Amino acid sequence: MTKREIMEAIHNMTNDEFISLWNECNDENGNTNSKIYKNCSEFLDSFFHSPSDAVSAAEEGNYHSYDDYVIFNSYGILESFNYWQNCYGINENILANWLMKNPKKAEKYIIKERKIKMKKEEIKKEIMDELEKEKARSA
Repeated sequence: MTKREIMEAIHNMTNDEFISLWNECNDENGNTNSKIYKNCSEFLDSFFHSPSDAVSAAEEGNYHSYDDYVIFNSYGILESFNYWQNCYGINENILANWLMKNPKKAEKYIIKERKIKMKKEEIKKEIMDELEKEKARSA
């Protein structure tokens, strides 16, 4: 398993898959500051002592209440997003390096990625075969 394969698998993960692994990686590395949370009232209630504290953290950052996810940036300010690729505080290289050190975790996603590639190739071959048959019938 290469880092390239892992990076490709990461880029094809669903948000939920990525976020789950990202949070597991950060928990294991003791880096709770980079965890991703669901953007909901329970999150705000559990992290802020008062509504004004939450408003201050939200006003200073790139926060939108309608986004699905939230993270604290390096200044403790809220940043919200819908897709992990749109979050400034996330570096997929960190996750890739962690997965390189945890091959059993990575293997699940690499195998999935390989199956997807194989399926795409099968579909492509079927389409090409059908086109050839159609071409032969037309001739």
